[in-house]
Amino acid sequence: MLLIKKYDRVKNHRYLKHGPDVFHQALYWVLRGETAFHVKNEGGEDYNLEYVENQRWAEDSQQYPDSPLFHEDPLYPPYYVYDEKDRDRLCFDILEGFEAVRFEEVNEYTVVLTGVLLSFTSLKLSFADEKIFMFYPASDRLKFEPKAPDKDDMTVLKVVKDFYPSAFICDFYTMDPVVLFHHIFVFQWLTQLPFDQVKYAEIVVARSEGIGSVLTLYSRAKHFFKRFGWEVTLQSDSSRYSDRIIEKYFNIRITPDDANENNTVYVTNYYGLLFTKMLRYSNGNDFDSSSLNPQFLSQMKEYGEAVLGGKRMLGILLRGSDYIASGMSGASAPVTVEAALPKIREWMDEDG
Repeated sequence: MLLIKKYDRVKNHRYLKHGPDVFHQALYWVLRGETAFHVKNEGGEDYNLEYVENQRWAEDSQQYPDSPLFHEDPLYPPYYVYDEKDRDRLCFDILEGFEAVRFEEVNEYTVVLTGVLLSFTSLKLSFADEKIFMFYPASDRLKFEPKAPDKDDMTVLKVVKDFYPSAFICDFYTMDPVVLFHHIFVFQWLTQLPFDQVKYAEIVVARSEGIGSVLTLYSRAKHFFKRFGWEVTLQSDSSRYSDRIIEKYFNIRITPDDANENNTVYVTNYYGLLFTKMLRYSNGNDFDSSSLNPQFLSQMKEYGEAVLGGKRMLGILLRGSDYIASGMSGASAPVTVEAALPKIREWMDEDG
């Protein structure tokens, strides 16, 4: 993300010309190692642009989780290249239910998002920073509003200037600019292929993840990508479980031989997708009998009918070693079987 800073006459940087493509100009040179720029603005004040890598910007915040689980692969892509004019490759799911957006700060992402929202939505926009008018004129839909909106007003999406752990606390009524930008441009991060050319979406999970995580990502990815008609597959030999075990017991397809770079979207950074609202809030699509291999499910039903004879059975899953191994902090430790059984019996007696 490029931050807008006060013009610094002391330091020497490359000069760019203020205009609609100033951020794309800067990113061209960011890819070549430059991180700071002077911008000549003939219609107003000159300013500087300073580049900060999105993941580092997030991790520098005290609100970013300490767990090493979220410091290995980036949750937030850098977005060196994007096309804000390509309406068909923008995702507006995150804006459902909102009538307005209020931005605290003017930076690359809030400027670009303003253009996107003015062009492709009917949302009303406001800024606490008047620098936005260097890029767009004030209008009925774009206003300066220094006073923050009511915290309880759920029709206004509040975009704060500092990192905000929206995905970690499942609060998407408040977001930071990196998170909102990622939600809007997520399709462009995933692929540059024409959508109608894509046949498969291949996902990869870390080998440290248990079967619950594999099933969660797979089922949520299926729900997310069904809008395109893409078939979700799991990369061969990518989990701690063998492909034979995966396919024998679960309704998961291992990526077939005909998948290639011309017909497949490769989701190698699964946290970057899992920690979007679209997947965080799709837990209703996680687990049911359809998660099991149909043949295995039929065998289980036959076995259950033969052994149980119509009796009812309660199965309870306790979080296991993968939860401990992940290094999660700030949460309760998994309960032991010995501690859980008396409580389970107590609840069963209470409920008859």
